[in-house]
Amino acid sequence: MEKGNLAMTMAGSPAYLPPEIVLKKGASKASDIYGIGPLLFELLTGTTPYYCDDIDGLFQNIKSGKLSFPNYVTSTAKDFIISVMNRDPAKRPQITQIKRHSFFRKLDWEALLARRIRPPKLDFVNFEETNF
Repeated sequence: MEKGNLAMTMAGSPAYLPPEIVLKKGASKASDIYGIGPLLFELLTGTTPYYCDDIDGLFQNIKSGKLSFPNYVTSTAKDFIISVMNRDPAKRPQITQIKRHSFFRKLDWEALLARRIRPPKLDFVNFEETNF
């Protein structure tokens, strides 16, 4: 994808679609960044962020619903999810900013890329202490 040449196909699980796809404005790299948020939200909570039984309600929630978290989701995880799920694609972080987010404070990206370390496993029981 080029900057001015957006993908216009709606593909993927509806619960993970970013607002710009729901609004048929096209997809960019920022749309992929958005998808990290619903995935992490579901891993942490067991449900998608804007869950609704019907597709129209789901799409309305994605476009304008309030994002709310269970009490046990850490402030660091909340901040990360909120940033990648910003409704304005231009305000979503770039991958370099994501890597520097405090959510990944313990992760050595270079060592991971060089395969000197294994990917960390999430400990959902003691999640606050084991953020990356």
